[in-house]
Amino acid sequence: MIPLRMSAWLQAASVPSMLVTASAVAQIVVAIALLVLVTLIALFVFRLNRVVSELRRAAHQSFGPVSDRARSISDNVDFITQSVRSDVE
Repeated sequence: MIPLRMSAWLQAASVPSMLVTASAVAQIVVAIALLVLVTLIALFVFRLNRVVSELRRAAHQSFGPVSDRARSISDNVDFITQSVRSDVE
C-alpha cells in the first residue's frame, strides 16, 4: 500500500503534467489555426488585388473613348463660347 502522503504527491504530480500536456496541445492547435488563417487572408488579398487590377484595366479601356469624346465636346463648347464672346464685343 502507498502511504497517504505519497498518494497525494502522485496525484499532484500527475495533474500538472496532464495540464502541461493539454496546454502544449492547445498552443499547437492555436498556432496551426493562426497559420491557416494568415494563409487564407494572404490568398484572399492576392485574389482581391488581381480582381481590382483587372477592373482598373477594364475601366481604363472603357473610359478612354468617353474621355476623348468629352474633351472634344469641351473644345467645341470653348470654341462656341469664344465665338459668342467675339460677336458680343
